[in-house]
Amino acid sequence: MEAIQKNIKKLRNIKGLNQSDFAKLFDLTRANIGSYEEGRAQPKIETATRIANYFSISLDDFVNRELSVNELSGFNELKENALQTKTSQNRVTHIPFVSPEEVKLYISLGKSSESISIPAHNKADFALLHSGHHLEGIDGISDGDTLLLERIKATEVRHGFIHTFWHKNAFVTGICFIDGSTIELRGMREGVTIAKIDMNAIKKVWRLQGVLSFRERNFEYAWLNSRVAELEEMMKKVLAKD
Repeated sequence: MEAIQKNIKKLRNIKGLNQSDFAKLFDLTRANIGSYEEGRAQPKIETATRIANYFSISLDDFVNRELSVNELSGFNELKENALQTKTSQNRVTHIPFVSPEEVKLYISLGKSSESISIPAHNKADFALLHSGHHLEGIDGISDGDTLLLERIKATEVRHGFIHTFWHKNAFVTGICFIDGSTIELRGMREGVTIAKIDMNAIKKVWRLQGVLSFRERNFEYAWLNSRVAELEEMMKKVLAKD
């Protein structure tokens, strides 16, 4: 079951979860997760089933096959240029596209002057132009990408998944960490907090269903750059103490 130990570690990295946060999702300990990832122990079938179901992954694939980043990430990145898409008309749907200039119009009236076409099976009901670098990393969500979002109820927000909230008159997007009645929105890098939101005060929230990008990116290279930058910063602090 070597595949499952790799899949658990990949899942953690993709969702921006440390071992303790991942363990809390399934009533486990940090030591449990560490032993699974290092191959010193194997999760019980009940535990493997809970993890697979939580992240909507086939149990057979999760246990027996090392899965790719796209298969584990919880959404499918659409890399094809829209101008080259050969999907027939009856297999696409049109949803509003919201640029920074039309945010207030969309929030107040639910309308925008532009729309985009997406596969009909996607659950997204609107598209938002993403700004910021806090989600760059293994998932590869970059400044200028388009987020495909599905409106959900506040009670449907899930720990460890990427959501977008209407918060303080602006859209904020990040990975959800739920602690009691508080949601902490984090970026891909450990320690990066985007916002803290009271669950009882949520007005509007959407779950990420896909990403449209018109750039080719090397996910592993982006992650490596991030780690190098962190190590350089650590070295500066160490040298400053000497």
